[in-house]
Amino acid sequence: MRSSNVVQYYIPTADFINASNANTQTFFKQFGTVSAAPTGKILTLGQLGTSVANGGVTTAFAADRTALEALPGGVFTDAFPVLQQVNVTVPIDAGGGAPQNTYNTLARVDFNPTDRTQMYGQYVRYNLATPLGGGNNSPYAGYSTAQTLLSQNAQYGLTHTFSAQLTTQVEIGLLRVNNNQPLGDNPAGPTLFINSGAAPNIAGNNLVFPGYSENNAGNGLPSGGPQNNIQISPVATYTKGRHTLQFGGQYTYIRDNHTFAIYENAQEALVTSGTSNALVNLHAGVSNYFQANLNPQGKFPCVKDLITGATPGSGGAPLDPSCTLTTPIAQPNFSRSNRYNEFAGFFNDAWKVSPRLTLNAGLRYEVYGTQHNKNAALDSSFYFGTQGSLQDRIRAGKILRVNDPAPAGVQNPGGKLWNTNYKQFAPRLSFAYDLSGDGKTSLRGGYGISYERNFGNVTYNVALNPPAQLAISFTNTDTGAPIPISTGVLGQFSGLAGVSKGIPPGTVRAVDPRIKPAYNQFYTLSVEHQVNATLTSGLAYTGERGIHNYSIATIPPLLRPGLRERRAALYKRCRFPGQAHQY
Repeated sequence: MRSSNVVQYYIPTADFINASNANTQTFFKQFGTVSAAPTGKILTLGQLGTSVANGGVTTAFAADRTALEALPGGVFTDAFPVLQQVNVTVPIDAGGGAPQNTYNTLARVDFNPTDRTQMYGQYVRYNLATPLGGGNNSPYAGYSTAQTLLSQNAQYGLTHTFSAQLTTQVEIGLLRVNNNQPLGDNPAGPTLFINSGAAPNIAGNNLVFPGYSENNAGNGLPSGGPQNNIQISPVATYTKGRHTLQFGGQYTYIRDNHTFAIYENAQEALVTSGTSNALVNLHAGVSNYFQANLNPQGKFPCVKDLITGATPGSGGAPLDPSCTLTTPIAQPNFSRSNRYNEFAGFFNDAWKVSPRLTLNAGLRYEVYGTQHNKNAALDSSFYFGTQGSLQDRIRAGKILRVNDPAPAGVQNPGGKLWNTNYKQFAPRLSFAYDLSGDGKTSLRGGYGISYERNFGNVTYNVALNPPAQLAISFTNTDTGAPIPISTGVLGQFSGLAGVSKGIPPGTVRAVDPRIKPAYNQFYTLSVEHQVNATLTSGLAYTGERGIHNYSIATIPPLLRPGLRERRAALYKRCRFPGQAHQY
């Protein structure tokens, strides 16, 4: 399928870049080769600082207009060309469908070795590839990306009838899904943003700079990798008198080989939020916010003083070797191979109490194995203290590898990111009753419980935890001065070899070590009546209630120093109501 359309962006003009600081010029010289077609439309400094009612296009840069025109030399006036509009031809759905190369194949074989045995085998292959620009699209050369998806599924089923009362069945399923969002022609590098959120819309078009995921600082590339699932499900059905008994089990093995290079492309934001002073900072070659991901070399950030906020190495204080890195500093290993083992067993009895009444009673038991990486040294999380209030336990807590011995007063990881729960019993009860006795009016009802594993995207992000990775972020307020725009993928940590630097604050994604699996209670009641051969009427009620629902909460950073915040704790409920949910 082929389809395309034109997307328009605003980008800085060559005039503005050439009038800016050497940092800005160097950044755009290295990363800012324009591949888009200029439309000829220019936005001047005056238009960017004046409302539409007064002849401009936006007041988003009103403060910048005033500050730049006040600079000595008189370079900047209302007529100075700041932004130019460009066209990018993008492979998107323009009415004919999303552009892609897709094929789907299916092969199936059925075989009956005997009159009591049936078996089948099936293979399905689905392949999708989008053209360049189908993933990320950019007006700068080398930053447009494609996306591929390959899904393969193989199934085998065997059914054997031993007698009129007993039938067994076993199914084996193999699934492999490989969804890849790679980089484009350019290697990983920093992306420049107006702010740390989404690209601002100026006069109907996004204003973007060079780099990957330029429209949204929250996206990360590259991403992808194969996930392999194996599932075995044996079931037996036995009929005895008025009872139809069914029992069986299930084993699921998941191997998620995934690369998620979040912050591999460092984020340099001219301002932390909004647009005011962004052009001033771009002209000055500085930013107010920096975020990246580095290899902390098995170490942790320096501990802040709770009173002064100072860390070793700040304000002339000596560096602490336990939290100091020496350049060159590398990026971490962004790939993980997480494994899961899950088990389940069930029993159900369908009891024909009378010709008009049938009762069903069943019980399912399942265990969700704890996520664990092939290399346990890459698994770490925050483990609470064991004494006192919640605040005391957080303050005493430590970030530990799963196989690290726990210090006194800290919960022992026991080789796991979180405790495996073995109490997932899920009963189900239902009935069906023929109200009239002629099969035309029925009353049905039921109650049951079903469990849900915690969602892998959130728990996967413990990969960002030190000491294997460290997602660092700091502002100009943290550093006490504007942050120079850098062409290094780690910013100021990409400097010359042999320079010692204190590890900056970072973030931790922590799963509650005592997390309980979420479950859902559901209940139904319905009545149906066959009015005639062509009309049936009915009324039904369905209710659901979630218990131990998963949520994301921020642990207040001052409860324990050392890291900026322990973000994205996966909790059974928000334990800190008043703290914004973040991720």
